[in-house]
Amino acid sequence: MLFSVLIPVRDDAGNLAHCLRSLAAQDLRDCEILVADDGSQPPVTLEGLSDPEHVRLFRLPGRGPAAARNFLALQATGDYLFFLDADTQANPLLLQRARRVIA
Repeated sequence: MLFSVLIPVRDDAGNLAHCLRSLAAQDLRDCEILVADDGSQPPVTLEGLSDPEHVRLFRLPGRGPAAARNFLALQATGDYLFFLDADTQANPLLLQRARRVIA
């Protein structure tokens, strides 16, 4: 993997859906998206939200966004990490521009 996109979320499935849609519109051929549900009630699901080929969901006990980010960083297999918040929509050219910078 070239990129790992790491997204902690807690009780914000609506914004997470927008965030994942903004990523799904990009070329994800060398990317993984890791989502940490940090103790949401009810738990976040990816059903109907995203492409399961590129997204992995982890459930955490609710220790806060910093702990969720650190956990995701340990799970990541990408050479480069992108940290996004669930209420963020990625620029449509984010990954394309990042590939260009690396090249």
